[in-house]
Amino acid sequence: MEILGFIVLIACLVIGVRFGGLGLAAVSGIGLTFFVFVVGLVPGKPPIDVMLTIMAVGNFSGSVSFTPLTLPAKRVVEVSVVARPFKKKKKKR
Repeated sequence: MEILGFIVLIACLVIGVRFGGLGLAAVSGIGLTFFVFVVGLVPGKPPIDVMLTIMAVGNFSGSVSFTPLTLPAKRVVEVSVVARPFKKKKKKR
């Protein structure tokens, strides 16, 4: 049963990475459902401290991005991108 669980875990990771973003969350939910109902594992408590830290960093970065203190940094980035623009990929036909 441990080998089957490991195979399911790796398969969920590979499939989720291919989908990315919301697909990764959906496939993780499918994997969690498998481990709870088929294998019989008990889910742990959610990492509240980690979620609160991520929310704090997101709120802080959103509020800092609109302050006058960040304008010089924005100008440096704008000048460097204008001086060395990103190469555009050519579309294959």
